Amino acid sequence: MDTSRANLDQLQSNKRYLSLSAVFVILSLIGIFLFFKIKSTQDNIVTPPEPPLVFEENPQSATPSPEFVPSVSETPSEFPATSSPLPSPEDSPAPTLTPGPTPAFQTYDGTEDGFTLSYMSDRKVYKIAEPTGHRIAFYRIGGNIAVHVGSDWSWENPGRPVLDNTRSYLLSGQPAFRYDISAQTLVDVKYKDKFYTIQCIHNSDAALKSECEKLITSFKFL
Repeated sequence: MDTSRANLDQLQSNKRYLSLSAVFVILSLIGIFLFFKIKSTQDNIVTPPEPPLVFEENPQSATPSPEFVPSVSETPSEFPATSSPLPSPEDSPAPTLTPGPTPAFQTYDGTEDGFTLSYMSDRKVYKIAEPTGHRIAFYRIGGNIAVHVGSDWSWENPGRPVLDNTRSYLLSGQPAFRYDISAQTLVDVKYKDKFYTIQCIHNSDAALKSECEKLITSFKFL
């Protein structure tokens, strides 16, 4: 009787062991299956390559090509570094605005080119080479004036008349040709062996047109 009881207990123990072993094997198989499933999914994911870096050359800034762009640039000097602390707004006095001088007409002495004229003092004067000679540019943002001087005309105009004593339009006592369009005014005149063209770009601005008329009227041969 005791032997049968012992065998029954042993049989139940073996069943319990087999059940636990089966559960362990099943869980292991599920774990292995999930591991390979996840790995297979990761392998199928294609990571796009990073785009290659493209180094572009800095595009050159377009050089403006109006008729009178000065070839000389004024570059302000760099401010020296300082270790002094910046003043607070309370310590800084309010800036006092000092009005600049009012622009007025002043004389340009072009003895070398055989003429003189009057121009506004807020214009900068530049001498710039051209194929037929050079031009004296009276430069200001918004509208420019120049006097072209050379051994031939600085611009082509098939309709330019012969500049002789039959011309009614005179500049400094010399026969001249005036050409007006909406954007600019040009005056051609020949004196001795030189060809002169006064060019005024006013873009129909009334103030610039008035300034241009005064400059043309002031033009005198030396």
